[in-house]
Amino acid sequence: MALSNEQWNAPAGGADFYEHQIVSSLRNSAAQDGTLKWTAGTPTSSTTFTMSYWVKKYTNSTDGADSNIFIAGTDGNNSISHHFATGPEFWSLGQGGNWGANYLVSNAKVRDTSAWYHTVWRYDSTQGTAADRVRLYVNGNQVTSWRVSTMHGQIAEDEAFSYINADGVVQSFGGISSVGPHAAEGADLQMAEIVFNDGQSYGADSYGETKNGVWIPKDPSGLTFGDNG
Repeated sequence: MALSNEQWNAPAGGADFYEHQIVSSLRNSAAQDGTLKWTAGTPTSSTTFTMSYWVKKYTNSTDGADSNIFIAGTDGNNSISHHFATGPEFWSLGQGGNWGANYLVSNAKVRDTSAWYHTVWRYDSTQGTAADRVRLYVNGNQVTSWRVSTMHGQIAEDEAFSYINADGVVQSFGGISSVGPHAAEGADLQMAEIVFNDGQSYGADSYGETKNGVWIPKDPSGLTFGDNG
């Protein structure tokens, strides 16, 4: 189903509302090269992994390098990325390798610059249905309405994913120079509780839950993380 703005922009509760509280966040800046990077080692699985993060955008007026959330790749023509577009939507672009320069772009909009969005990217090429091999959840809801969904047709069943969770490839939150469509360091956004589970296909309910109509974080420490987790 398509998600309404109300579903994506749920209000927050008070401090005593949360059993698991995220106590800090990473405040990125394109001007100050605010980027978090790590280099993947040999993965537990090249076909199955999950990424979860909370992200808050500063503005709806930027596209390009200032909107980078995540990039992994080897050069400007070979990468996978997550970022905000000026639509404004959640946007993922894969180019090179098994991505074939194709996109996932949500129909639902991401307009609220005061809200934190919990985002789960679920990669699992063992799925028999092509649309289930890359799945996106926002604030607990799976996105099934896409403005562009050509990426779904790029990944064959049981095929290893290119770049993301790949041995020796830099994985970057906030951008990375010379890699990806928006090849710059830093981004104008905040991120919190970035979690990567190598070898596991988890839905949004592994990282969050609805309480009194509000999507809130759960403690992820009991999950299985794998070699690159």
